[in-house]
Amino acid sequence: MERTRSIISIYIIVLLIQLTASCTGSSKSDEDSVDNSNNVSFVVNNNDPVSFGNNLNEQSLIAAQYTANWLESMASYGNNNTISWPVSNLDSYVAIGYDRGISGIGLFFLRFYQTTGDQHYLQLAMGGANYLSQHIEGRSTFNHDWYGGYAGVGEFLLLMYEETADTSYLNSAVKIGDWLVNNSLAGESGGVYWLHEPNFPKTYTGIAHGNGGAGKFLTRLYRATQNYDYLYTSTEAYDWLQNYKVEIGTSGVAWKRLANDNFYYNGWCSGAAGMLPFFFELADITLDTKYSNEIRAIGFGLLEASDPRSHGRAWKRDMGEGQQYYTTYCQGAAGLVDSLFSLYPMENDQAYLDYAEEGLSWLKQESITHTNGGIYWPVSQGYRRVDTGYQMGVASVARAFIAGFKATGKQEYLETVRSASELLLRIANRPQSNQLNWYKEVEQTSVSETYYEINTSWSNGAAGIGMYWLEVYEITKDLK
Repeated sequence: MERTRSIISIYIIVLLIQLTASCTGSSKSDEDSVDNSNNVSFVVNNNDPVSFGNNLNEQSLIAAQYTANWLESMASYGNNNTISWPVSNLDSYVAIGYDRGISGIGLFFLRFYQTTGDQHYLQLAMGGANYLSQHIEGRSTFNHDWYGGYAGVGEFLLLMYEETADTSYLNSAVKIGDWLVNNSLAGESGGVYWLHEPNFPKTYTGIAHGNGGAGKFLTRLYRATQNYDYLYTSTEAYDWLQNYKVEIGTSGVAWKRLANDNFYYNGWCSGAAGMLPFFFELADITLDTKYSNEIRAIGFGLLEASDPRSHGRAWKRDMGEGQQYYTTYCQGAAGLVDSLFSLYPMENDQAYLDYAEEGLSWLKQESITHTNGGIYWPVSQGYRRVDTGYQMGVASVARAFIAGFKATGKQEYLETVRSASELLLRIANRPQSNQLNWYKEVEQTSVSETYYEINTSWSNGAAGIGMYWLEVYEITKDLK
């Protein structure tokens, strides 16, 4: 009953705010246009960005601090210096992974410490890592999921071990790694893979839920321990992936999202772009040219899979029937653009830089200007949902422009980051004067509980947007 009253109260407040706020955008007439004739209506608090600082550098650091303050207010403190967080204001469940759990929140606090040197943030990250270590101690079974499961937990604990030299974190990561080695399944055509549970109907390939993420963790665990079992299993995971590779053009490759798919995916979370972090690790550790050649083939595949538009280039999430062009990092152009920028200095191929910048041109064209200031993007063409987060929202798209500014120094990319940052500051909730959080979704397409959900998470909540503010702070240090 209390939860129902709380939701109703939020609903009434939101409707009152919406009576005074709406979005309109500039007119666009080509095939890439966003339909602005019936723009979404935002939950708009209309904070003045100047109230957070005199310039973007000051604003981003204060926004990160206020985000951290809200996350700290949501924390639950347990025995033995443990800290946990609920998934959201509407869901008290304690998740563990990067996606919506402690690992992603802990990563934000770790990065905050590494950015500022403030020990308080390291203590918060350690509290989350302590919770995860104790949680792992009482388990005998795990899963291979990187996004929401134990491969991601293990990777976060490795990062904490590298920062603190606390061997309890390494021991917990080793326990996960040993389980992955001992519970891998032999593929019919070679290599190894994992299922989320026995008889699970889906076998994934990518970084989020498949071999791409599990292999990445095991390769990093080998780096930390020099236990060859981990490297061997990660190379076997790579070998299994070869069975689900799709050739594109004369020299490009991509991957199916599921082993039984009949088409390939482009996006970072489920497709070829998300394979790159795993293959980067293998190439660096083994110095085997087959991995660097695979990286090059993925780059060519990303070039081949792009579609020229009237304003730049775009990518469909996958090559299934009727797919839209997505904007976000997880599924669309933002993640692919960032991947191409990462390939450019390695390969010194001008095509990577050119296509990445054309991708930014398309994303800029797809942006919509808010009447109160700032810009935003819908998740995809023809899909009115507008999210805020680091993987699937406004912050996720702005990350591509951060990458563009870092790669080229072009002021126009920084200005787009500034405009997206203004939007995020204006629509932020302020539960206290020194706290910030965001609704996961900010459009008025329906009335549902998830519309009023304020997540704590890395992928689509406060921790991820906090990560975004730290990235903005880093690129503007010299531009005060």
